[in-house]
Amino acid sequence: MEIRDFFVSGQLQRRFNETHVRLIPKIKSPKTVMDYRPIALCSTHYKVIAKILCKRLKPVLPTLVSPHQSAAGRSISDNVLITHEILHYLRTSSAKKHCSMTVKTDMSKAYDRLEWSFLRDVMTRFGFHPTWVHWIMECVSSVSYSYLINGSAKGCVKPSRGIRQGDSLSPYLFILCSEVLSGLCVKAQEQGMLQGIKVARNSPSLNHLLFADDTMFFCKRKQVMLKDVLSAMLSCAMSRFKLPKCLCQQIQIVLTRFWWDAKPDVRKLSWVAWSKLTLPKREGGLGFREIEKFNEELLAKLAWRVLKFPTSLLSQALIGKYCHTNHFLTAAAPNSALHGWRGVLAGNEDLSAIRLHLPQYVDLIKKVIPSEYQMEDEMVWLPERSKNYSTRTGYALCKVNRDQENGDLNWYPCIWQVKTSPKLKHSLENKKQCSSGMGKLIEKRGGGRRALQKMWTCGN
Repeated sequence: MEIRDFFVSGQLQRRFNETHVRLIPKIKSPKTVMDYRPIALCSTHYKVIAKILCKRLKPVLPTLVSPHQSAAGRSISDNVLITHEILHYLRTSSAKKHCSMTVKTDMSKAYDRLEWSFLRDVMTRFGFHPTWVHWIMECVSSVSYSYLINGSAKGCVKPSRGIRQGDSLSPYLFILCSEVLSGLCVKAQEQGMLQGIKVARNSPSLNHLLFADDTMFFCKRKQVMLKDVLSAMLSCAMSRFKLPKCLCQQIQIVLTRFWWDAKPDVRKLSWVAWSKLTLPKREGGLGFREIEKFNEELLAKLAWRVLKFPTSLLSQALIGKYCHTNHFLTAAAPNSALHGWRGVLAGNEDLSAIRLHLPQYVDLIKKVIPSEYQMEDEMVWLPERSKNYSTRTGYALCKVNRDQENGDLNWYPCIWQVKTSPKLKHSLENKKQCSSGMGKLIEKRGGGRRALQKMWTCGN
């Protein structure tokens, strides 16, 4: 009767969802909390309700979950065998320039970090009835925990997110939420942003496989390694300190040779200047980073935070020490200044340099009538909708104004938004870099994306 009342009223009595947590050791001699796995011991009433919901959900799950997940009645050995085939292909591949790679990721505390609002949005997007969504959220959000210590329950914890280990409903809910990641990977593959790997010519291209909370990603290596790995490894240091110019040049040489050379001991000709490859894609480049300029823009973001939030602990500490008489924008570095403050001032200089590239806003700013309410002025960054400085727009602005050769053709939609394979996009990008008059020729023959789309259609 009490279980039937839940499905009629949609309200779960709190005492039915009181859960005891038992800590199971992961290792032989646990020493920290991380060495234990929490297992939820649910009440009998809740187990019956969860079992009924699982039996209703299980038949429709295969129609909702993509084949990339080893779930919903599929054997986990299927994805294991596919992974072994891909790894064997990579191990025996003779590719030297256009290489591929595999990345294995593990979601730490995956169940505990699942947001309830996200779970609700996922079920709504899948088209579940509002009544069903309410039943699931009532089971998830009405839980309270007590911990079994020396055989007796202690304390009472009411969580604000997460699902339970030991709840029969939790694996199904996690599979539904994991489908969002799978869908994003499929979309990225269709858009050419995350290319997959084919183990054979007639085999499908795969860019990911899911094993519960483990994920295998398969993607092209060269450009990903340069943009997202090698350059990103330096971001932590560059966002705090100004690197010496000679060090930036040495790093730049390593990245340049990684891009152009097939082997470490075989040096090849660099067909395009690195200054052009480091332009944003909208300006005809590949979106790589020029290390010295990127270092300055990361420090400019730090300087922006000092300007934007003068009451923060960082701003008070730095300004209180180094800006006794001068404003931050006109401050100098004393001989005793640490390397961190010199980096902040380097970012400050970069912000000042960026202002020189925005003369079109000066007249508009002068025409602004001050408010009658005597409100305080606020620092805003106009290129961003959020009005906050970002390294991306700061780097693009400085890079374009310094290095761009003005042309008549907007290359970004004409190359990177054309519906064709990434290989052909890079081929056109290379030809464009080597031919300065190509833009005018395409404009003369009809111009823009439509002309290029016809070219690719004929070629395919």
